[in-house]
Amino acid sequence: MSNKLTPKQLYEIAKDKYFKVYDFDKDTKAADKKWIRVGLIPDPNKQIRWNFFDGTRLLCEDSFEIAEDFKDGISIVVKDRKYNALRDDGTMVFNEWYNYVYRINGGYMVEKSEDQYSLDRDTAFADANGNIVSEWFAMVIPMLHDNADNLFCVSRKTGKAVYEREQAIYDFSKNEIISDWYDNLGIFTGKVKYARINKGESYNLIGKDGKPIFSIWSKRPLTVDDNGMTQIFSDDGKCYNGDIRTGKLELV
Repeated sequence: MSNKLTPKQLYEIAKDKYFKVYDFDKDTKAADKKWIRVGLIPDPNKQIRWNFFDGTRLLCEDSFEIAEDFKDGISIVVKDRKYNALRDDGTMVFNEWYNYVYRINGGYMVEKSEDQYSLDRDTAFADANGNIVSEWFAMVIPMLHDNADNLFCVSRKTGKAVYEREQAIYDFSKNEIISDWYDNLGIFTGKVKYARINKGESYNLIGKDGKPIFSIWSKRPLTVDDNGMTQIFSDDGKCYNGDIRTGKLELV
C-alpha cells in the first residue's frame, strides 16, 4: 500500500471520490485491508463497473462487471461475462477467462464451454498459481457441503447423451481419482460419512477412502438406520446385516 491510511480514512476518501463504495466493517478485522472496492460509472448509459482503490490510485486499468472483496489476496472478478481471479498486485491468476471460477481449499475449480449459456460444461481443477492440474470432467460436485476434505464427485462422459456418464471420487489434495468409476455416486451423508454407489443393479456404500464399505454388493438399494446399520440382499438370495462403521456383515 502506498500510504498509511486507516480503513476509516480510506473509506471516507473513496466515498467522496467514487459513485459507490463497498462499506466494509471499519471497526473489526479491516486493519490489514489494502484495497477498498469502488463502483465507477464510465458512461451514464452503462452499469456500474467495479475496481479497487488504495487511497491514491485504482488497482487495475480495466474495471469489472462483478468484483468480490479481496480474501487471502484474491478477488473473483467478471469481465464480459467471463470469470478470473485477481491478485491484490493487479495481476490475474489465469491466462484465460472462464465461464466460472470457484475457490476451493488450496486452489480453484474452473468451468468452460463453447457456448456461454450451455449447460454442457467441462470442469477442471487448478492450483493456487492458476495451473490446471486435472483432466477436464463433465461435472463436479463437492462430496461434503463444507468441502472440508477437498473430495469431489467427478463425472466423465461414456456416450453422447447427457445421462451417459460415470462417476468417481476425486481428491484435490492428492490430485487423483481415489475410487473406481460407478454408474451413480451420491454425496457423503450421515455421522459416519458414506455415499451410495451402484454398478447397474448392484448397490453398495462408499467411504471417504474411496473404497466400497461392504465386500458383498446388494441387489437392492441400501438404506442406513440411525445406528449405522443396513441390510444387504446378495445375488444368491442371502440377507446380511451390515455395519457401515466397520464394514462387517452378519448373515441373518
